[in-house]
Amino acid sequence: MNPLVTPSWLSARLHNSNTIILDATLPPVGVTPPIDTHARYLDKHIPGAIFFDIEDLSDHSTPLPHMLPTAEAFSRSMSALGVSDTATIIVYEQQGVFSAPRAWWMLRTMGAENVYLLDGGLRAWTDSNLPIESGPVHHAPASFHTKLNHEAVADLTQIKEKITTHQQILDARSTPASTAQRPSRAQA
Repeated sequence: MNPLVTPSWLSARLHNSNTIILDATLPPVGVTPPIDTHARYLDKHIPGAIFFDIEDLSDHSTPLPHMLPTAEAFSRSMSALGVSDTATIIVYEQQGVFSAPRAWWMLRTMGAENVYLLDGGLRAWTDSNLPIESGPVHHAPASFHTKLNHEAVADLTQIKEKITTHQQILDARSTPASTAQRPSRAQA
């Protein structure tokens, strides 16, 4: 399954009751003052899109950012947002590619099967002269039944094992702000 869909593909399904659109924009890291992505969503979004707040939906019992919540907590949150695990879910972000893939992964890891990313995000949608709306969007509660895919998540012990067996690991986290401005020894 190709996870990318085009604006025209989404436009043809825009009014289908089984189509759920999620704006999953996180503020960019290290930008001061922080960008209020929720305010941007309220100002302009794809018709019917719900704001998928990754920060709010994360596990807050750990000091680590954006950790996957428990299956039960995710189920409650999605159900309250009006997102069903059987819906066709399209995720986008306001600009660039930063957080929509994270939302796609969260949904897929928790058992939603029909999850797609809008290729080019909101910019591609508006560049296609498709309609936008403003204001909050609320959907009636739905049933999201989680089926956690344990293969999609690794804990610290599993990561250490992969390191000792020389398996490739990609770290896609941003550079911490405290080290981003410091020159490396090669640059000094």
